[in-house]
Amino acid sequence: MVDQPDETKMKIVMDELLIIVREVTLTNSNADFSERFIRYVQLACAELMDQLHLIGYEGDYTKAERTLLCTWIAIFLENLQKYYPAFYNLHSQVPVWIGEHGILKLEKAANLSYSKLKLKIQDPQLLAILVHDGKLSLPHESLTYYKLQHRLLVHQSIIQFCLQTQSEDFDKRLIDHLIGLNYDESAFINYYTEGVEREVELESGLQAQMQILQCYRKRLFLISIRNKQGQDNRALEVLSDYVLELLEERRAQLFGQTSVSSGPQKLHTQEIGCYKIKVSFSANVLAYLTKLYINCGYMTAGTKTDLFSFLAARVQTAGIKDNTLSALSLGVKYRQVVYTTAVQTRAMLVKMLKQIDLEFK
Repeated sequence: MVDQPDETKMKIVMDELLIIVREVTLTNSNADFSERFIRYVQLACAELMDQLHLIGYEGDYTKAERTLLCTWIAIFLENLQKYYPAFYNLHSQVPVWIGEHGILKLEKAANLSYSKLKLKIQDPQLLAILVHDGKLSLPHESLTYYKLQHRLLVHQSIIQFCLQTQSEDFDKRLIDHLIGLNYDESAFINYYTEGVEREVELESGLQAQMQILQCYRKRLFLISIRNKQGQDNRALEVLSDYVLELLEERRAQLFGQTSVSSGPQKLHTQEIGCYKIKVSFSANVLAYLTKLYINCGYMTAGTKTDLFSFLAARVQTAGIKDNTLSALSLGVKYRQVVYTTAVQTRAMLVKMLKQIDLEFK
């Protein structure tokens, strides 16, 4: 560590570190080794930042010196991500210092985007989702580089969108813009899918419903064309699958085939009775547990739509009381697993493992 750090010393040290990293990666043609090396350096820097941030006034550095050290380490990490984007781990947790400064920057951008949005947006529910999205707090275990940078990008893009867009269908264009940005927050995905269901249910005829769904498919297809080539877009993928599933269900009904959603739920209920398995976890966790069983090879599902219909009819999750789960909603949750759901599921599985250890010591 640098003794009595100042701007000049820190710049020299960081430049030297970048040279060392470049020499190591250039002299080794093994991409796996380079990735492990970059991620090791990233992790070491993150741990050092957290130690400096939490060391308090009892350490060897003053508060100003610790701030200077953290600032330059953050600059070094930015350069590491800039020069080695394929190897940098965007899904690791950010150091607390970067998190605190990133949140302040995000809040500033979110407040500015809110001031622009409230003058143009029509739907208060959509506005509330975006406002809530700009508020993060620490400690925040799920705050990754990707989440922090992506949220900041979304709000900065919203500001530009508001300045450039003057039209009566502002909300519709904003929604398409957010999907194009891969805005995959669960509240927004649910908002979109619920909107599709409401619009479809307004029409009583199957052909009219199919026309609405075809319009949604076309909108999503146009977004995919505008998307950068090769860019992963989970939000677009999840919503496209959802709309296609609804459309196929209507086609099946129109041509007299067995329904893949609400029909099987009623059929099973009539044949087997009204018994339901009551669980204390959410529908999100149920969907992710099902996905884990399938991905690990412990469960085989012929068609996932039938599986979701069965689960919706037979499982009562926490919070829904006597209501019935939506098979389509379970499908969306299955395809789009958010980090908080993964954390909740892991904690539940760890608790079960500890219970096994207790019972079979």
